[in-house]
Amino acid sequence: GTSVCNLISILNRGLLVEPMAATTTGSLFGKGIYTADTFAKSLGYCSGIIQTDGQHCFMILCEVALGKIKEVGLNKNDDDDNTKQLDLNRFQSRKGVGRNIPNPRYTITRNYGVHMPLGQLIANPDLKKGYRSLNYNEYIVYDELQIALRYLVQFRR
Repeated sequence: GTSVCNLISILNRGLLVEPMAATTTGSLFGKGIYTADTFAKSLGYCSGIIQTDGQHCFMILCEVALGKIKEVGLNKNDDDDNTKQLDLNRFQSRKGVGRNIPNPRYTITRNYGVHMPLGQLIANPDLKKGYRSLNYNEYIVYDELQIALRYLVQFRR
């Protein structure tokens, strides 16, 4: 999700790791480009144009090349500082693990290998008991070339 103010810049230049004039909305896992696999997570970052029939918002559906993923949570005893720069020789992305995930049973795989999670949200069955996590998965990449903008979606809320 994004604000309408950022939309023209994103469509012109793509998503950037550190856009100069954009408002920072958080960097729990360091500076990078944050994406999600759920509409609910991205909706929190949308701000649109208010009209008589509601707020018109935009979301961009992207294809993200995650490569080898380092999964992280919010526990104090995690083995490293999640805000430190990722060792890009070992990993190409970071995943903040969520409590609520799209049901993997309904994920489709396109003929060129892209996975599209389409299922309703379910409790993450892989979370360890007592493990602190995010509400939803977040995927962070550190190279702008890892993201391709595919669709611009306009909706009203």
